[in-house]
Parts: sequence; C-alpha cells; structure tokens
Amino acid sequence: MTPFDYNSKIEVFLGRHKKWQTPALNFRRFACAAEGIRFIIEELPAERLRGTYLKIGDERFDHNRISELYNHPDYPLVRHARAA
Repeated sequence: MTPFDYNSKIEVFLGRHKKWQTPALNFRRFACAAEGIRFIIEELPAERLRGTYLKIGDERFDHNRISELYNHPDYPLVRHARAA
C-alpha cells in the first residue's frame, strides 16, 4: 500500500439502507481522513458498511480498503471497539 495521508480532507458516502434514506445521513465531509475512517469503522452500524466509500480527490476507497487503512500501523488515532 502506498503511503496514505491521514490528515487529508475526505468525503464519505454512506451505503444505503432502508432505515437511512435522508440525504443528510448519506454524505459527510471530514477535515481529517483519520477521523472519517474512525467514524466509518467505529460508529456506523455494520449494515451501512457495504456500499460506503471515502473519496480523496479522484481516488475512492471501498469499505475493504477503509478497513485496511484503519488497521494499518500508521493509523494515528487510538482504536476503540465498534458500536453495537
């Protein structure tokens, strides 16, 4: 994996689920990629992960690559347990 800038600004597009169809809950911006990744992995319900991706410029990261970034030794934040 090439070096990833965890301080980059990112956009997060959340996977669709019948419970969450409002536009406000389908897109978020983060000033820091590490915070966006933490939000996706630790706070999103598991059923929202499929179809969720983050975007930095023209590059997209699907939920598998997001998990790799979160589990990478360079991830700068303290990891917490996933929300139930």
